[in-house]
Amino acid sequence: MNFKEINNAIFKSSLNDSDAFINCYLENEEQIISTFKTAEKIKTEIYLKDIDKELIDSIRFSSIFSDVTIINNTYSEKAGAKVHLIRPESKYFVERQLTIPIEKLSSPVEAFDFFPCYISRLDDELKEITKSFKPLIKSSRLLVRPLRSVYAKNKLTGENVFHYVNPNTENNHWFVDNLRNENSYFLMDNGISHKQSKQLFEITLPYFTDIDLKTLNKILEDENDLLSSFRINLQKVVAEANTNFKSIEEIRNDLLNPEIDKINRKFKVIQNAHKLTTIGLVGTFSLSFVIAYYSHYDLMKLITPNLFIGGMIASNNNYFSKNR
Repeated sequence: MNFKEINNAIFKSSLNDSDAFINCYLENEEQIISTFKTAEKIKTEIYLKDIDKELIDSIRFSSIFSDVTIINNTYSEKAGAKVHLIRPESKYFVERQLTIPIEKLSSPVEAFDFFPCYISRLDDELKEITKSFKPLIKSSRLLVRPLRSVYAKNKLTGENVFHYVNPNTENNHWFVDNLRNENSYFLMDNGISHKQSKQLFEITLPYFTDIDLKTLNKILEDENDLLSSFRINLQKVVAEANTNFKSIEEIRNDLLNPEIDKINRKFKVIQNAHKLTTIGLVGTFSLSFVIAYYSHYDLMKLITPNLFIGGMIASNNNYFSKNR
């Protein structure tokens, strides 16, 4: 199956229950991860907090600058979650290496038993999520998936803790990651290695407030060439920043600003051509692009000798609406 077919299968399984949803994802996890690694696409990951207007606005906006948006299921403070342990007798069991920051452990590592698991929202909430975003899921612009986690049982204190795990690494090596527990961040993996942390630039993009997702999906289809051109240039700017920090402002002005101006003009035309109740106002959303990296010398200490060094863009969702 291709990604669109897999995504549709995961969607259908979510309408049954969380067990079917998790099992369907596990059946296709390797192919999904491989697809994301090989496809030259911008991928935005959102760690689910609440199903509210802020989430919907985040999806509306991320669909403008991303080829695909991923909603990672997390534990709900209000409703709890389904925890799917992967036991040795399971067909999904894999012997894997675990890398975890030392500061996340309250006792020496030898005191813990670690159990791999996947977290999903409970049945009713899961169905609400997938039904709400059905138009974007059907067009493969959105993937809803369970989140890798590690259940850490402290044999000394009896304490039990769940740690979220990077959902995009190979299945035989899991990484518990501090940055990925930040609910106020979008996380965009771009696969570029860096030797320092540095804020690159900030951009402000338009999006439609209060637009229904079916209409939004139609606009995304109609304006695919325009938005794809912007995303390609965004990738070029980020890639160039890997080797040339000094000229990043000039590159951004040359490549991104003209594309953003085109999007602004087109969205105003679309807004004027539709009733306000259908499209909503044109608002703006600011992204701060930051290069970050992982190292046992700075951000975290690892309990394995393997260093996980990767490029990431953390785009803080500083949001403000702009009525026009």
